[in-house]
Amino acid sequence: MKHVSLDAPHVWEKLDKYAMLAHLRDMSGQCAMGWNRGLGLDIPSDYCDIDSIVVVGMGGSAMGGDLARSLIQDQLNIPMAVVRDYGLPAYVGRRTLVILSSYSGSTEETMTAFHEAASRGAKIIAVGGGELLEKAPGPAISICTRGMPRAAMVESMMLLLGILTKCGFVSDIDLMVPDLPDFAEKQSKRFDVVIPETDNPAKCLARSLAGRVPVVIGSGITAPVARRWKAQFNENGDQWAVMDELPEFSHNTIQGINLPSRAANLFYVIMLVSEDDRLQT
Repeated sequence: MKHVSLDAPHVWEKLDKYAMLAHLRDMSGQCAMGWNRGLGLDIPSDYCDIDSIVVVGMGGSAMGGDLARSLIQDQLNIPMAVVRDYGLPAYVGRRTLVILSSYSGSTEETMTAFHEAASRGAKIIAVGGGELLEKAPGPAISICTRGMPRAAMVESMMLLLGILTKCGFVSDIDLMVPDLPDFAEKQSKRFDVVIPETDNPAKCLARSLAGRVPVVIGSGITAPVARRWKAQFNENGDQWAVMDELPEFSHNTIQGINLPSRAANLFYVIMLVSEDDRLQT
């Protein structure tokens, strides 16, 4: 890695085996498409009269739920959970909105939870494709972005935000949505692979991480972002990565950072911060 040029097209073209660059460049398009299609979904009025929300999914199909929840949890008057498992919480019933997300439409865990949600009489919305959409007893909407499931994360997040807004669970998220496509485009251009390493924070970070295990730490709204980073290192980089969350990190994990001593040269800690963090510095 020390002598590899991250500015050489033949290098990053070889490394980008999942064509993620094209999807990153289309984030603004995914923002607008997901939001508009979510808002446009025909949802029965009784779906808006519920006591809880559960989003079910695995991997990239669950990540949209994590990010959507982090953005709106301070506005919700009812609990919202993201489930990555075969089963559902005991409280799920007729007054629960269950949004099942599966890019392929055949994810084993999600389909098992689907049948359980149906048997309990939950109000179901299906997001994804395949068998899930075919069997959905209620509203269903496909994922348009093609590629690996994680490549459709932005569309998935915006679909969920659109659906929850359509149901009336959040009221002011639509004020920020018009700015999101332009913001996403500016950020993708800032870190684009065509930007030289000397001016590209992403390439500089990549070089620092060579041969080391990323430890990504988030807080509040950046906690699901840390999970996203961790998964991207795993799936795109085919390497180990771990994530942790503040303030819990400072109560336990930090106690163990001195041992074993050789770990200091193995791990590389990345702290994700935002202006919304409530942590003292």
